[in-house]
Amino acid sequence: MKVGFVGLGIMGGPMACNVLRKGFALRAYDTDPEKRKILQAAGAEVVGRVAELAGWADVIIFMLPGPKEIKATALEMKEYARPGAIVVDMSTSDPALDREMERTLGEKGILWVDAPVSRGPPAAVEGVLLTMVGGDAAALQTVRSVLAAMAKDIVHVGPVGSGHVMKLLNNLKIMAEMAVIAEVVELGVRSGLPAATVDKVLTTSSADSFMWRYHVPRMVTGNFVPGFSIDHGHKDLTLAIQWADRLGMNLTMGSAAKNLFELAQRLGHGAKDTAVLVNIHGA
Repeated sequence: MKVGFVGLGIMGGPMACNVLRKGFALRAYDTDPEKRKILQAAGAEVVGRVAELAGWADVIIFMLPGPKEIKATALEMKEYARPGAIVVDMSTSDPALDREMERTLGEKGILWVDAPVSRGPPAAVEGVLLTMVGGDAAALQTVRSVLAAMAKDIVHVGPVGSGHVMKLLNNLKIMAEMAVIAEVVELGVRSGLPAATVDKVLTTSSADSFMWRYHVPRMVTGNFVPGFSIDHGHKDLTLAIQWADRLGMNLTMGSAAKNLFELAQRLGHGAKDTAVLVNIHGA
């Protein structure tokens, strides 16, 4: 099976490498030539235009920043990809866009599957991500072996768009949790407790969580090199709130978290890891 991969960033780069390691023929593209060089050094065939992989690949994977980039790339796929090709969007995006692209690409016989991922950059490197798949069961079966090169757990959650609904739920929860975690750590420090002590105790208490274990050590050491940036978190919170608005629901906690992320952006921290929120409470 021939695989095209578009988007070679913090997540997409290692994911594409894992596809390559599993023996799939791979053509890879990113707007950044430096990212293309990394994949080329790993043994992938890199291309300078999306069109150079679109008409060649059986399966085309997107790992892109957001809906704007996804839609533009999908429309290129419609122009160049072959009928029967399957586009798998593993980015975080808008479920409404999935449904639009299913119709639009379907006019040419191109299938659309949304399969966003969770568990973060270390899991992307190790190939043990979780992917939440929205789409036709037969299409999933066709691409399952490719997904298995990147993900330990593949969960079919429903029709097209369902994967991104589930991802928005995931990221709404973890971004709101990040806001609370930062507040807890800062309150502890202001109360005279070392941040490392707060971390040690709460890691072994009922307050423990994946997000606590992953991010509080970053807060304690001041490591804000982005694994998942404030800008990305804000984008995902915005998508979740917009989706809820379509369904007539007000996200109280999500909106509060979004306000904090916007404050972080105004203070110039947009490109930093979400762990930097601990300093926003101290501002």
